[in-house]
Amino acid sequence: MISQCITLIDQGRQVVATAQVAEQDGSFIGQINLRSMPVPLQRLFKEYEEIVNTHMFSCLDEIEEKVEALHLKVVFEDGYEAALTDVQIYPSTNKVSFQALKGVVSRPSTAYRNYRASLARGKRLFLRAISFWQLGTYFRRAVLAAPKLHS
Repeated sequence: MISQCITLIDQGRQVVATAQVAEQDGSFIGQINLRSMPVPLQRLFKEYEEIVNTHMFSCLDEIEEKVEALHLKVVFEDGYEAALTDVQIYPSTNKVSFQALKGVVSRPSTAYRNYRASLARGKRLFLRAISFWQLGTYFRRAVLAAPKLHS
């Protein structure tokens, strides 16, 4: 299982939460960070958790409809976005699970792809500069340590 960092966003593209998840049998499951979640949403998910934990399943459909009405999306590390279904957030344990709807996935924007490419290019340049610096240090030491020939 490969774990990845994701961001949950709302309809207005505001960050709702971040999480570290892994895919298991078509669902994504993991740990969620709720620090950026607005208080009304935190209350909604606390209510959801209470309903599940107290087995008041007669109220479950209503609260699940409220969660679905949020139209939350996930943004994956690679910039791809997908609409969510079956979102389950448990604030007391910071657990999350959801399914990403297939066919409702959008590709990363050109700006995002350019940003990622420039990061990769910058990393390559940095590593190349470090390599040249280390190579230069090696040659300087070799030259200084070499025995001098007297004529």
